[in-house]
Amino acid sequence: QQAGDICSVILNPSEIDVDLEIHAACSSIRVDKDGIALEFISMRLKDFCALQTVLLNEADDPFVLGTEFVNNADLELEGDLIICKRHRPHPLDIGGQEEVC
Repeated sequence: QQAGDICSVILNPSEIDVDLEIHAACSSIRVDKDGIALEFISMRLKDFCALQTVLLNEADDPFVLGTEFVNNADLELEGDLIICKRHRPHPLDIGGQEEVC
């Protein structure tokens, strides 16, 4: 994995219920010996809502995080897909052949 690579990620906050999996397309923005940083590019609306709920429930200050969602979200809704506007020129298929991180 290198910075700039596009990949698919599957998160499961439950580890028990497979139906709670969150699928997203991401871009690697940093890859080094300490780990990897990903920017979410697109995900289904239901997955976005599930991720938002998990993050808010785990946040030290959910109000601050909720404010970040509202003020800094550079997202648009297209059908049932949430898309990061910065990556709009790159059509993504979450179910496609991207490398899984």
